[in-house]
Amino acid sequence: MKNTSKVISFVMGLILIMVLVGCGNASNGESGSGEFQIDEDITMYVPFSVGGALDVRARVIATFLEEELGVNITVENPTGAGGVVGIAEFLNQGGPYDLMFSDVNTTLGLTPQVTDTPWSPDDLQPVISLDREQFGLFTNPEETNISSFEDLVEYGESNQIQFGSGGPGNITHLLQDALYTSLGLEAETIPHNGAQEGLTNALGGHNDVTLAGLKLAEQFVEDGRLTPILTFSENEYTDYEGVDPVPPVSSIANEGDFVYESLMAFSMKSSTEPEAVEAMYNAISNVYENPDAMAELENVNVEEITEMNAEEISNELEEKTAAMEAMLELTE
Repeated sequence: MKNTSKVISFVMGLILIMVLVGCGNASNGESGSGEFQIDEDITMYVPFSVGGALDVRARVIATFLEEELGVNITVENPTGAGGVVGIAEFLNQGGPYDLMFSDVNTTLGLTPQVTDTPWSPDDLQPVISLDREQFGLFTNPEETNISSFEDLVEYGESNQIQFGSGGPGNITHLLQDALYTSLGLEAETIPHNGAQEGLTNALGGHNDVTLAGLKLAEQFVEDGRLTPILTFSENEYTDYEGVDPVPPVSSIANEGDFVYESLMAFSMKSSTEPEAVEAMYNAISNVYENPDAMAELENVNVEEITEMNAEEISNELEEKTAAMEAMLELTE
């Protein structure tokens, strides 16, 4: 009887321990694993038009992120005022786990400096970046007789340069306006609705030069219809097949401050709890490790992932914001 009582007491003790451990695990998260779980449907806000570079990237990530998180993800495109409208809608109507996807260097670095925004960049917190987009200047030598940046400068010394851009307040305008001003050249913009239209205008000689993404202009360059004369990157661009390397803006004396690359990144509300931000970072990072996701991203011109965390994104954003502030002062 004594031995039986000891066995019963031992078994009851084990059961009690298991119950207590189970309760402790359950208190750490819904899964019992101690990891934060995002269990609500998500809206991914893209503050620019459907079909654009940001939009197509967002929709690829959304598809695979749904599988990773096990929730539904809807992509919405509230447009207007260079991203101001979309970010305002995200902050006012978005849920705690919703995402903003944008070029943070522009929407959070430049836009608040040139537009009265109903929000502050501090209202958002970066989560993780996806990739970069490099920019270049393009011209049609058959229409302009301009085949190099040196030709453009020489032309600008006796003529007003007509340059294509998205208009004042747009990064494609600021980069060119500041650069030409620093060189003492007279220039006037011919606004376009999207970089693709700017490239088409260059083909027809409706502008002397235009700024666009280097990948966007690839087909025009490789088939000889347009000539790249400068890239706004630190290093020359060598990815065009059968085309000489494109010289970087940093090669121009004292013009290193004009180096600019967009940084496509996801953000959440600054009020979102750190555990949720970390969970979202991990989930998106896992998507980047998915070969099927990478294949789809390559189809929309994402050739290399630039995975940066919140601190790294914030550091770059601070640097680019200061550089754009200096450019704005130059053009005043």
